[in-house]
Amino acid sequence: MKFELLLQQLHDELKEIKNHHTDVINQANHTIVACRKTLSKMSQVIFTTCFLNEQEEIHFFKKVKSQPYSQLIYHSELRYFEMNYPKASRQKQKKYIEHKIKKANKFFTYNLEFVRYVRENKTYLDAQYFTRKNYKSLNITDTKHYYRVPEFSTSHDLLLRKLYGYDYFINYLQNKLYNIENPKAANLQNLHKRSKIKWKFSNTDVAELLYALHSCGAVDGTIKELFALAEELLNIKLGDPYRTLFSIRSRKISQTKMLDVMTKSLLQKFEEMDA
Repeated sequence: MKFELLLQQLHDELKEIKNHHTDVINQANHTIVACRKTLSKMSQVIFTTCFLNEQEEIHFFKKVKSQPYSQLIYHSELRYFEMNYPKASRQKQKKYIEHKIKKANKFFTYNLEFVRYVRENKTYLDAQYFTRKNYKSLNITDTKHYYRVPEFSTSHDLLLRKLYGYDYFINYLQNKLYNIENPKAANLQNLHKRSKIKWKFSNTDVAELLYALHSCGAVDGTIKELFALAEELLNIKLGDPYRTLFSIRSRKISQTKMLDVMTKSLLQKFEEMDA
């Protein structure tokens, strides 16, 4: 099935949207349209072809569909938030953000069992959750129908996309709240637009550096605050700090890959200078 091509086209389109539309609401509008268009094309493929087996069906509804769907949910929530965001009082802005964070956290609390299933990368219920034979067993929390067609849905695929979408949204809200509580840090928001500096390594490498700085006490603040600052400075998305830490600790060869590369490169530079 031609899903990889559709995902690549969406990736390129979202990149163009981000480069050409600096206004958050305008960017969200275009992103929503792009994601819906991709989901529509995916549904047409599903309607005209059959999965080879159950594992292929699970892979699509658990992994492939999540990319446009979670972005659709995130930008839908983001658009609604920004359109109703208080324009004046900083105190009202803070209260509004905290209300949204509390509301989003209720979703994770209410669906704690499923959240744990996903976070721990379990698979024993995948056939029940991510195949269409159990579509009628819709979760009662699925009240928002961002894009829902019976032949194109499973009992828990929307719940999974909301989980991913809310991950992005809570991270956005936390960054917004941090900027309100730390006005000077808000100036970093447009720094990447004035600078030609581009980060060339992976986002996980950034996270490794931040954890190293934080663990040795080189900087003040929480790891979430450091992640937020790095995202603004480098114009990247680091995601959940604790999930990234788990990924770093799970490395089989070296848990400090980026630090090892930096140390080796610096020592080599010193040798060249002494030659």
